[in-house]
Amino acid sequence: MDFDVDWNGEAERVTVVDSAQAAERIIGSCCATSEPCFVGFDTEWGSQGQVALVQLATESMCLLCLLPEVSLHDCPSLMAMLANPHYIKVGVAVVLDADLLKEQFKIEVRGCLDLSRLAAREGEVSSSQPLGLAALTQLLLGLELSKDPAIRRSNWGQRPLSQQQLEYAARDALAGRDCARILARKCRPPEVQLLHWCQDLLDKNSGTIKPGKMKKATAEEPNGLESLRSKATLECGAYSCVTKFGLRPVFGSDGEQLLHMKDRTVEGLLRRGMASICQEGDLEIVQLNFTPTDHYAYAGLDAAERNACVGCASYGVARYYIIPRVFFAHLPRQCKSYNCHDVVMLCPKCRAIAEPEQLSLTQELFAAHGALRAGSMYANENFLNPQQIAAKKAAITLKKGDKGKGFPAAKLNALQEAVAAGLGMSASDLGDGHLSMAEKLGSGSLPSERVVQAAASSPESLRDFLRSWRECFVNALKPQYLAEGWSLDTGLDGRFIPSVASSLEWPGDWRCSSCGVHCFGRSDRCRCCQTPKPGPDNVSAG
Repeated sequence: MDFDVDWNGEAERVTVVDSAQAAERIIGSCCATSEPCFVGFDTEWGSQGQVALVQLATESMCLLCLLPEVSLHDCPSLMAMLANPHYIKVGVAVVLDADLLKEQFKIEVRGCLDLSRLAAREGEVSSSQPLGLAALTQLLLGLELSKDPAIRRSNWGQRPLSQQQLEYAARDALAGRDCARILARKCRPPEVQLLHWCQDLLDKNSGTIKPGKMKKATAEEPNGLESLRSKATLECGAYSCVTKFGLRPVFGSDGEQLLHMKDRTVEGLLRRGMASICQEGDLEIVQLNFTPTDHYAYAGLDAAERNACVGCASYGVARYYIIPRVFFAHLPRQCKSYNCHDVVMLCPKCRAIAEPEQLSLTQELFAAHGALRAGSMYANENFLNPQQIAAKKAAITLKKGDKGKGFPAAKLNALQEAVAAGLGMSASDLGDGHLSMAEKLGSGSLPSERVVQAAASSPESLRDFLRSWRECFVNALKPQYLAEGWSLDTGLDGRFIPSVASSLEWPGDWRCSSCGVHCFGRSDRCRCCQTPKPGPDNVSAG
């Protein structure tokens, strides 16, 4: 089965194979190069954690291999490609995919390159905050890679796979291939060979959950896939990386430990000679040459400025958008703030509690704003009826084939009839403009954009929209460690919240005698008018 998928401004041809013979024929004809090259690589799992699909994208093909229909051991060309490090398999957490194939099918996969590690090494992203494939695709290619949960969480072992599943899988492999290309084009010195450039990162694990743990999860729990995903989330390395305050103990010259000093502040003090690094056994500590007057030991600091989960106060957290990012991205600018109410820190266990209710509300909004039905759920894509879907595909095929030149007459007529039917017109009236019109069916504003546009139609509806998400979050999780001053309505009158940290006054904070602006205790001058901080007798604390 072949189909075209829209990707990076082009229609990419995708081949789906369900036999070893078909896979061998495609691989043998497309992968004869001896030069190192990138191969987008990914897998999808069935309901019991078994690999059900392998995706590969090279310069000349995008191949989706259905498993176990394709007997991998009967495909010598495919086995050779997977084992040959000259074919550099790229993606995010690709070593996990390789380990799964090895454990389940006894297949050796070599030459795996994790793009998040490569991007961090080249300084494109922070090494302390690894990005997923969707974020890397947005950063490097400027493209939105859909990670719709309705498709991502579907049963990939069920047959037949839907068109939405196939397109999702193909785009994942294509995104990996193209992100690797961009990184190589931007960062690889021309005199360095491709394989040498990434040799030190090949087959390096990125800290993801191991296949053995996945098998154990599926064996112990009746809902194998959900348990597997839950364990993958609970052990995800990204949670250990998101920190705002440093993990090294910091002590003032009086010997008191400072609980909430940021790494950025510590590094600045070290550079200026105001602090030094000391070793106590295996522990590295920071010793200041002075005692700060700010209240770094105050335990009631804004929870948004701590590394702790607002649900249970545990550590190992990641940012959680109370308003899902699919909507948050389209909110008016005044509703956004880096440390606002609507972005909090959650541990994976609390995230697993909060997310289902959030997803349910998201689905209600998608359904009400014309989203595409994908299985039992709605995707953030525009609804098209079967005729429109066929018309869009036919138009892409015709445009890719130079408006049908070289097609057999019967196929050309069938494609033109499909386009005409989707546009509700006669094939004899088709012109060049109609092909472009059919190709763009389903484009325009997405359901998520229409949801926010409706919510932002008035201050009252926007306030209700923001509050509804906070209610959803609080009712689902019942968080115990939200910042002082956090409430369902904080800042919704006129806001919209600059930041809880900016609006609350802690011991040591002061107000400018000239303009009355609230300033943090660590500030020597007013952040608004630059008036010097008053002496101790004149400080007005909140």
